Amino acid sequence: MRASPAPGGLRGRRVRHLEAWLSEHDGTTELRFVHHLDADANAAEVGPGWEYYLDRLVASRAGAPPPDFDDYYPAQSAYYEQQQTTVEA
Repeated sequence: MRASPAPGGLRGRRVRHLEAWLSEHDGTTELRFVHHLDADANAAEVGPGWEYYLDRLVASRAGAPPPDFDDYYPAQSAYYEQQQTTVEA
């Protein structure tokens, strides 16, 4: 990870290009992830994983049981495939 020129930003590059942006809104810190997919990436496979991991983070912060990955993949794949098709059009 390295600092971004913009305040509150971090950028990482390994296999995937990820950004994490921190900003303050009314005394609360907001974390925004940005994942830049390579041209050959399949959003129908990547998107459900992000949903799962972010919901897992929320559950851990709330002291709730973690979600079941089977509720995300392949159940949400069609949604992300449609989103990718819309962006490519």
